Amino acid sequence: MVTTKEKYLAKALVGGDGVYSSVARLVNLRKTWKPNEVGMAAEAILPLTKDIDEDVLQIHLGVIPFGYGWVFPRKKTVSAGLGTTNPRFFSQMKRFFDFVKEIYGRPTNFKPYPHLIQLSGCSSRLNIFTDRVILVGDAVGFVDPLTWEGIYYAIVSGELAAYTISEAIQEGPLNERLLRKYLEMCRNMIWRKMRIAFHLSRAFYANLNLIERLLLANKTISGCLLKMALTRISNK
Repeated sequence: MVTTKEKYLAKALVGGDGVYSSVARLVNLRKTWKPNEVGMAAEAILPLTKDIDEDVLQIHLGVIPFGYGWVFPRKKTVSAGLGTTNPRFFSQMKRFFDFVKEIYGRPTNFKPYPHLIQLSGCSSRLNIFTDRVILVGDAVGFVDPLTWEGIYYAIVSGELAAYTISEAIQEGPLNERLLRKYLEMCRNMIWRKMRIAFHLSRAFYANLNLIERLLLANKTISGCLLKMALTRISNK
């Protein structure tokens, strides 16, 4: 690998460089995402004020079609944003500004940070490896289709990639045949869970008004959804 500062040589390359993965493009595993493979999100990082409870994570349903809003306090700042599976979200940026102002109390200056949400990672047909190269995490599209959480799957796929490479190095050159084990492990440990979450997400985001009423009326359902978001229980 050649950068503007240095040249690097390695037996294998793990591409964990996110949804816009340069590695995927450079090795021809993927040029770009199709419009129906991504959703959109926008986030603003704002100062934490006394009006926002720093111990409460807020999830707002019904503020945007096929998505939700969030307010996540940090130590001294707040992450506030909207996400949607609707690829036309960026034509609705006024909705994002209105949401942040309503929740936060009309901040004078804030800059939105738009980004893609990868939605096709539950497809086992994705190209995720080639000779000496493996993709992990968001670079593959390993994002929970229901909650859009990706850290858990980034860690799991990273561990699977490391295991595959360490085993393959013992046998010879890291060609596609030896790295295919990574694909099989991803199918067993990641894709099966993500397919269940995908079907749940289709029903969830198509019926947000009903879901909101159920969550408010039933603490058991809301508790299960929270645990799924934290990956403490299976989507099953």
